[in-house]
Amino acid sequence: MTQSSTTSGYSANNFGYCGSGNRNFMVSYEYCPGIIIVGGSCGPYNTCGSNPYRIKANLYLNGNLVSSMQYQTSSSWANFPFYNVGVGAGQYKATVTLEKRNWTCIGWSTVETVSTNIIVSSAAAATPNFNINGVAPPANGAPINVCASNIKLNADPTSCENHYFVTVQESDRWWTRTNDYEWGRWFAGQAPNGLNLQQMSTTFSYSPYFIGSPGRQGSPLIGGNLPNGQNRHYRVSVCTGEPSWNCKTGLIKVDGNCFAGAAATPSEEQAADLSDEERSVVEEERGPTSEPMPDIKPPTECTDAQPKK
Repeated sequence: MTQSSTTSGYSANNFGYCGSGNRNFMVSYEYCPGIIIVGGSCGPYNTCGSNPYRIKANLYLNGNLVSSMQYQTSSSWANFPFYNVGVGAGQYKATVTLEKRNWTCIGWSTVETVSTNIIVSSAAAATPNFNINGVAPPANGAPINVCASNIKLNADPTSCENHYFVTVQESDRWWTRTNDYEWGRWFAGQAPNGLNLQQMSTTFSYSPYFIGSPGRQGSPLIGGNLPNGQNRHYRVSVCTGEPSWNCKTGLIKVDGNCFAGAAATPSEEQAADLSDEERSVVEEERGPTSEPMPDIKPPTECTDAQPKK
């Protein structure tokens, strides 16, 4: 048995796959391979009729039947192409059964059943990644300044995902959550570019996706100050769950008086304005700044993933 991601270049090697997709498998069988008989064939004898052989191949993943194919032929060999098989993690193996027609032309007898080699498939872990208006979250935890009229989330750099989770949590400058405005939701498929974060926020800041004060439901992302007088910020996260929960998080500060078409890139001074004390607060709240994790737990809702075309 061999496998290929295309209809050529088949190999018996193990393979890895990203997210979802299809694979082609080829099962080749011959009753007595490598034996040359001059003036005759290698097939089992004492048969009847012009097509006296039946050959059946079963393809399995982890012992579960994936697909089956059968030919009735005049020769005791056959190739079985299993095209567009949905990939899964585990062991692929096939069995082939050769039958011959009885010499009386009534009924069939099994000649042999053999198993192929095993091909192991493994799924690559999904890795969340994104930028806001083209700006990647700074490693030191500094906020990305955005205009209220233009907050575009590009989650296309996320890899190997079948579905993804987006969450927004109101916080202060040092990543401390207010618990007054938070929403999060699973989305099917692969994460795209150009997600309108304001539109998503007003759409999904309702139950069952919303956590916070009832008066904040349906609210867009706004600027200004928190009730304690500190500047309002938001923690934005893109998360994946394949095979385990993993997130990337960045901090944004919204300017409600800015209506430019694109947000400004933070200056070097802004990107470096965290003191050592501030950084320690950030790391205590959300973990190391290089691998931030949101505190919100993902809901169980997730529609079936669709393969990326």
